[in-house]
Amino acid sequence: MLTMVLGGLWHGASWTFVVWGALHGCYLVVERILRKGLGQRAIFHTAIAQVAITMGTFLAVLITWVFFRATTFQGAFGVLRAMFYADGHPLSVLRPAEATLIAAVALGLVMVHWALRDSSIEAVFQGMPWWLRSVCLAILSLTLLMVPGEDRAFIYFQF
Repeated sequence: MLTMVLGGLWHGASWTFVVWGALHGCYLVVERILRKGLGQRAIFHTAIAQVAITMGTFLAVLITWVFFRATTFQGAFGVLRAMFYADGHPLSVLRPAEATLIAAVALGLVMVHWALRDSSIEAVFQGMPWWLRSVCLAILSLTLLMVPGEDRAFIYFQF
């Protein structure tokens, strides 16, 4: 727990970073307690339980990233309220079609992550034919060049 809080402080001198680290630490403590107390039960090893655990972890981490990106607690709680429609409307300016596309891409990424959870990127790349590796690397390179944005500096270059 202390390591994660210190990791939050290392990322920035703001209380939002401390909360980010503390939440990650709390998640790890809860995971260890649950794994020790409930991990051997067969129900937790079913596909449905594994999907639920994966989605719960994904949601928990999304919540922590709100604190990482927020500059104030007021801003963080505003985003969290909007994420869970607590005010009756989302904070988003996205149209339904855009929101659906983003949800589909996020679901696709989670599914790919799930499918590759027991392998490494190196193993996946080694199993591809050379031409498919080339296409993947070209797409990644072009994406980096075409979508630089204005304020996309690597976070550790900002110290």
